[in-house]
Amino acid sequence: MSTMRSPGVDGVRILGLLAVVVGHVWPNSALVNRGVYTWHVPLFFFLAGWFGVPERSLRAEARSRWRSLLVPYLTWLGVIGFFVLLQDFCSTEAHLSKDVVRMLAGGEYLTAPFSAFWFMTALTASVLLVRATRRVPRWWLAVGAAGALTIADVAPQVLAAVPLGVGVALPATVFILAGRCIACLAGAVTRPTLIGGLLLATGASAVVIGVRPLDVKHGDFGDPLISVLVAIMLCAGLTIVSSQLDSFLRRGSASCLSELAKVGSGVVLTHSFVVWVAEGWMPRLVVAFMAVVLPWTAMILVHRTRVSPFFLGVPRRVRPLWRDPDASAS
Repeated sequence: MSTMRSPGVDGVRILGLLAVVVGHVWPNSALVNRGVYTWHVPLFFFLAGWFGVPERSLRAEARSRWRSLLVPYLTWLGVIGFFVLLQDFCSTEAHLSKDVVRMLAGGEYLTAPFSAFWFMTALTASVLLVRATRRVPRWWLAVGAAGALTIADVAPQVLAAVPLGVGVALPATVFILAGRCIACLAGAVTRPTLIGGLLLATGASAVVIGVRPLDVKHGDFGDPLISVLVAIMLCAGLTIVSSQLDSFLRRGSASCLSELAKVGSGVVLTHSFVVWVAEGWMPRLVVAFMAVVLPWTAMILVHRTRVSPFFLGVPRRVRPLWRDPDASAS
């Protein structure tokens, strides 16, 4: 697998992040649920498989995920948690102990302003599970994922109840495995844009027809098997088509897309705080705008400071955006 960044796929990452924000601003909208929940979370698991490094050891994978996912998770949990607990302390209602417990439990127990925190631990657990079983026949892991999907269909609350989102990590491995398999097959495809477009069209048609969306955080994987297949088709189509755009993007555009994608972890972890503060006294469109612009602007600035590894999980950027020779590197 190439270690070079794909600016086109970085664009899809950004699209996925925007979809996450939209989903949290309009959580009760049937149109939004159908339009984004079908693919936006599976996309990031899929890309973890697509860009996976087959020869990486479990220890190296754990170190990588610790730096890129868990360190920012703990940092922002502490920062945002401070304000939540301060509010609890100043409030007449006794929520302090309850909020401490849910912050420790993570996963689905973390609601606003920690709405997307579960994703960081669930993705880490899912990737490490796939890495730990790399010498095991893939069909064994596929059987395990199918069994977990069955549990999710029958009793999703059982998986969701496991702390830190670890329970949903096993069925979510199906998206990582799909990403890895399709990445291996993509090189042999002679007309990738056509194939990717067909996958997108098929998946979108299924969504329009009424395939139930997923809510991975709560262990809901939609209609048995069908929703998962539709999610994989949409993720594969988006990734294949976007990867073909690399040659059309100028260096400056590619650098900007890379920068926006690199600071994505910070956006994932902070946008819900903005929504939590602003909702109820601002129009939702304004809240959505603020939840996109404020976190992304702040994270781009943080990326240029020495605390970038702690808050974003990526090294400090020390060169101007338009002159960065590593803009296309992973």
